[in-house]
Amino acid sequence: MLYCALAGGVAWALTKLSSAPRGIVVTLLLIPQLGQGALALASALATWTDEPFMAYSSMNLVWYSIFWLVAVPASICAGGLRDGQDHGLSRSNP
Repeated sequence: MLYCALAGGVAWALTKLSSAPRGIVVTLLLIPQLGQGALALASALATWTDEPFMAYSSMNLVWYSIFWLVAVPASICAGGLRDGQDHGLSRSNP
């Protein structure tokens, strides 16, 4: 879970330091993380298909699915979009 805290902290810092809209910064942080998560999930899926009835391979598949596809993206979104309005994409009526 330290990785999630680190990813959220980096997202928060980059949205504070960047003049780009928060959504773009968060998206650019999410894309490589989802790619890395897909590789980890593919490896866990390959292990699980070799031995589907082993408890270790099943739990490994569940762990990678939850961690890389839910926890890491959620922490990046929470860190990057933490302080409220998006300062580049907000639409206000005149």
